[in-house]
Amino acid sequence: RRSDSRTVRPLQLSCGVRLDFDRANVLGRSAFWRLIERENRSNLALIPSRSRRDPNLATDRRIDRSMATLKKPAAAASTSSTLETAFGAANALAGALFFGSIIFLLREYEWSGAASERASRSLKAALQDPKVWGIGVLCFLSVTWLVSFFALALVPNSPLPKMGELEEKIPFERVPEHSEDDAATTKTASCDNMSSAPEDLKAELNKGKPIAGGVSFVQKLPKNVRASPATVTASRPREGIAVLGGTGLVGRALAVRLVNHKKYRLAYVVGSEQTAGKPFGRVFRRKEALLAKHYGEDFWEQMQCPEVLEDFPISSFQDLLLSRFDDAAPVRFVVSCIAPRFGWMEDKLLDYGFDVFSISPHARMRPGVPLVVPEVNGPAMRMALTQQRTPDDPHRGRLVKSPNCVSCGVSLALKALQDHYGLAAVSLTTFQTLSGRGDARYDPSKVKGNVYPLHNTVEDTDRKIRGELHRVLGDDFALSVTAQRIYAQRGHFVDVRVKTKRPIESEDEVAKVLSDFAPLGAAAKLLEDAPARPIRVVREVGWPRPVQAVAALNSNESFGMPVSVGQLNTDDELFDVTLSLVVDNVARGAY
Repeated sequence: RRSDSRTVRPLQLSCGVRLDFDRANVLGRSAFWRLIERENRSNLALIPSRSRRDPNLATDRRIDRSMATLKKPAAAASTSSTLETAFGAANALAGALFFGSIIFLLREYEWSGAASERASRSLKAALQDPKVWGIGVLCFLSVTWLVSFFALALVPNSPLPKMGELEEKIPFERVPEHSEDDAATTKTASCDNMSSAPEDLKAELNKGKPIAGGVSFVQKLPKNVRASPATVTASRPREGIAVLGGTGLVGRALAVRLVNHKKYRLAYVVGSEQTAGKPFGRVFRRKEALLAKHYGEDFWEQMQCPEVLEDFPISSFQDLLLSRFDDAAPVRFVVSCIAPRFGWMEDKLLDYGFDVFSISPHARMRPGVPLVVPEVNGPAMRMALTQQRTPDDPHRGRLVKSPNCVSCGVSLALKALQDHYGLAAVSLTTFQTLSGRGDARYDPSKVKGNVYPLHNTVEDTDRKIRGELHRVLGDDFALSVTAQRIYAQRGHFVDVRVKTKRPIESEDEVAKVLSDFAPLGAAAKLLEDAPARPIRVVREVGWPRPVQAVAALNSNESFGMPVSVGQLNTDDELFDVTLSLVVDNVARGAY
């Protein structure tokens, strides 16, 4: 783990390589790996896994000090001993020649203790004597040899031993050229136990031959050396994602989702100063346990931390800023799940050149910052990302905002109706679950077995929803919003009532309009979490119900991204169509 002291600590290996690197500096760490590769590119022995931030690999990036116990074979040791003896004899001979030459000159020309006149005559005679020139050349060569010997002795720079010179075959990992392991599209096998490797790779693993992705394996490992997971890269590396506010409820859910994501991987979980440096699993379980204790063990279903995230280290905000200069493991994208009072962190990330995708209310309504639901106003994000940055606006396109969870879900249904019928007026009544408040726990007396109105509370939910929906859908329709909190864990329920500009023929027609809503088209195939048809219409009586709807929305690898619509009615005296909608507030939007 990173130390506060910026001291350079040497790593001395028995094979003769001395590596100096700054453990407190990310630049030092990347330089360390480049030095390893340059020193012996074809024989990288015991390179520990560098992906400290990759949960599918080893999370402990400490250098295993047991590497220093590696030994050379007896034959190699014997050869080395003979060379050292010959080298020592040559140095002794050079020293003897040097000092012998000095003594010869002093005795031959009687310079010792001579007066100035006598020394001058002796110097002239010495310069005319060929023997003196020969002795001078010997002195020069002897001094050069001795200086070289002492310089080499003080700076050991022997190369790493060849793989054939080791007593036992050592598992090693060739560093891919892209310099960052791909955890989502990789297949992992322990160096100690190859049984977890795919069958079609076992033969290559046992032979120690290079496989796809430039990674090689050797099977056996000395007893005193700890193994790190070996990884076979199946395709291009996944993009690293940092989660700001990663220890919060939504941040925890996002971290879990990134474990097996095909395009992105979890690079950083950024928490508070109190949690920085702690294992993610410990903080994860503690926060879930506090929610269960507060609302009731029999009521609150705790989210489980995946085993691969147990020892994943929580980073500080400063760690994330410094990572921008880590050329070995660069992180470009940050997903922000922070509370609005910490919005200054997003601004700081923009100053450091990060691209920030945020679910925080901070700066949602700021001019020039796109507020985006991809299925509703996706072109707004495309335009923002392709805009040219100027000296007056260097952050243009670097900050993209997501609306409130209710706005994210309701806007899908409203957009489908708007495209087909037009919107004249909309009335929303929300029944939002407790998880929408994150780890901020309500007073049980307000919510337990109760309904808690949110108007004029610090959450200010109704005003946020109204402003966000107008910004996403346009402001050419009237909108009324009433919000309240209910005693359920997850899945916001919304009553939607709409007056349209064009007449509606039947409920079946509305159901088809909603079910056929597929705004992303072919682009949905490129987005793993984006369903091609984001609205699921259920004509069943008594549907949707938040608990059952959320379970259904998270089945079949849909990851909670669609919304569930039911209770369609076109026989209302005031509105043209009414419906009920459930959105998984933890998966699609937050705050």
